[in-house]
Amino acid sequence: MIKGAFFTITGMVLSIGLCIAPSKPTQKQDTSNTATQVENNPEVKLKPSVVLSGQANLTPAEQARFLLRKIYLTGKVGSELPTLDPELEKRVGQKCLISRDQLRAYLDRNHITEWEVGGNIDLPVSALTDANGNQTFAKYMVIHDTSFPRYEKSFPSNINDDSWEWNRLNRWVANVTHLFINRVGDSKTMTPFQESVTATKLERFILGEGATKGLYLHIEMIQPRKYMKGYGRGNDVDSPTPGFTLPQYKRLAELYTVASVRKGEYLIPAFHACVDSGIKYAHDDPQNFELPKFFAALNEVWADMEKPAGGGKKIGSE
Repeated sequence: MIKGAFFTITGMVLSIGLCIAPSKPTQKQDTSNTATQVENNPEVKLKPSVVLSGQANLTPAEQARFLLRKIYLTGKVGSELPTLDPELEKRVGQKCLISRDQLRAYLDRNHITEWEVGGNIDLPVSALTDANGNQTFAKYMVIHDTSFPRYEKSFPSNINDDSWEWNRLNRWVANVTHLFINRVGDSKTMTPFQESVTATKLERFILGEGATKGLYLHIEMIQPRKYMKGYGRGNDVDSPTPGFTLPQYKRLAELYTVASVRKGEYLIPAFHACVDSGIKYAHDDPQNFELPKFFAALNEVWADMEKPAGGGKKIGSE
């Protein structure tokens, strides 16, 4: 039984720039000091604010590589990815050719309701509206982990099973994200994709909501944390290994694709810690995220959605 389990209190507002856990000053103080390989790599010395404001003039694939760098303990950000999965590299930032009919058929085949994956798929995603009324639709999908609940000594043996209490999505009621994904691969919409949520320090404090609100979609993947010796009292540095389950990666891939279909363009995926890198008390999530598993899930979902209904060629085939 977790004492202080505050997620059953409806509408509680938690720390800014979530992951969901309370703020963690002990392990977050040195986020401006990146891993050794970053210090020797000038390509990754760009500030996230420069990349995300468009001033760096990076392609969508280059932005994705910058924003999906490995996250080390205490939120230190590793070196830039040498390459993305070839299929994601080809698609990110480009027109999404998966139709709403194909998406709807996939959801029906897999018994997934639209509300489980961000709401009405006939609607667009959120957008930033400027002073002249011009709209820029969401560009980024930011991946978080909840960093909650926190354990002192060990993780329960059933965290990846239905029986773990925090896999019950009715426990997660804080409206601080678009969706939660539990460790058995189910998801819950808190804010539909057509509405905006601010969930990083970069949005709130660096670029400002006036320049960012509506440009980011946020996904919280449920991951408990626990104390790790050597990082101060009350820390929650340690995370499970593996950090996430295969069903979580598949649902994340489904959400990414749903959002991309609704925009009509493949979004740029990003890690929370990469977005907020260099900001004081930035968060350290997602921990132990395995990109190859996410890439494999994307390819699985795309192949299923794009398979011809009655013969013929797959979208994009020669």
